[in-house]
This record gives sequence, C-alpha cells and structure tokens, in this order.
Amino acid sequence: MPDDPFKTRLEIAKKKVLKREANGKNHKPSPIGTAFKLSTELVSAVAVGTIIGFILDKTFGTKPWLILIFFL
Repeated sequence: MPDDPFKTRLEIAKKKVLKREANGKNHKPSPIGTAFKLSTELVSAVAVGTIIGFILDKTFGTKPWLILIFFL
C-alpha cells in the first residue's frame, strides 16, 4: 500500500519548519509592531462597544446607559 499523502505532506511541512528555525527566520515581532497591534485592538474594541451600545440604546430607548456600559 503506498504512503499516505497526508503523512508525506506533514513530513515535508515539518522539514520546512525545522529548516526555517535553523536559518534563524523565526524572529520575534518588533516592539513597535507589538505596540501598534495593541493600540489598534484597544481602540477598535472601544469603538465597537460604543457602536453596539448606541444601537441598543436607540432600540430600547435607554439613551445613555447602554452606551456607557458597552464603552467600558
């Protein structure tokens, strides 16, 4: 019975990963990139929460409360 194609591809992928690690291409992200990612996630979370609160306030007529809750 011939080799399983999945096992063959898995072995090839493992060899590529080991080769990359040996060549030093497994770098950690730069501090500036990490800071940009963190700030983007924080700003987008606040914006999305505020928008959800605004929509729910408009739907239920509870004007400032759900905006404040979802903002936080």
